[in-house]
Amino acid sequence: AAWAGAALWSVGARAGGACGSAGASCRSAEQDSILLQVGVARASAESCSFAVQPETPYYWDADCVVGKTGCWADGVHAQCRFCSYEGVPCPPDAFIPSKVTCEFDNEPEGPYYIEPECPGIDGGLGCKADGKRDICRWCGGDGDYRSIECKVEECTFANEPMIPFYYDEECHEGILGCKADGIHAKCRFCGARPYDGIPCPATAQIPEDACWFRNEPAIPYFWNESCALGVTGCWADGIHEKCQFCSNTPGAGGAYDGIACP
Repeated sequence: AAWAGAALWSVGARAGGACGSAGASCRSAEQDSILLQVGVARASAESCSFAVQPETPYYWDADCVVGKTGCWADGVHAQCRFCSYEGVPCPPDAFIPSKVTCEFDNEPEGPYYIEPECPGIDGGLGCKADGKRDICRWCGGDGDYRSIECKVEECTFANEPMIPFYYDEECHEGILGCKADGIHAKCRFCGARPYDGIPCPATAQIPEDACWFRNEPAIPYFWNESCALGVTGCWADGIHEKCQFCSNTPGAGGAYDGIACP
């Protein structure tokens, strides 16, 4: 706050010279502009910085500290906090990842599922079942869609998530990680923060001593045995504490500038 005040005073003094004898209206306009610039700078600094966007809602909590539930969500800022899990509610301005599902005005009697290949599959048969989204598809039954197999006993994502998941027969809506795809209650996230307390089965194929990303990130990374909670860049993959983001060009700036890649 002291720095911001000093910056305002310094720039304001120069602005006064620019206004000259133009009067109070000029100074007021320039002061408004300065305040706006400082506000924008503060907003850009107070924001989460994920190298890979999570599937969990998050927001900026100025009272967050490392070790508090959901805090340090991005592995860079302690104030970046996961919400909508473990009793942490999401405020109105939280970032909510979009999950593509069917959107019927009234729940239909016939079965349906999400088909990422719609409308290019089978000439589009059954696609756009809800009348809104192409990937929502009718299936099964005795009518026109009886030839379409209902893919209901598996996770169905329109866009593959960045964190591991599996089909858990014990899952039901309301349990942490369940309904991961926004469609099936038994589809469950696992292994990655904030679902690191949910072990992934062998079918999820997550290594124990190596970084794991479903899609390779643009930022370089390495396995660092000295990594720990609260250290910048650690938990890079959201799964392993020892996985750390780094920089191939130290001194060039960026969140991981001080971490040289081996």
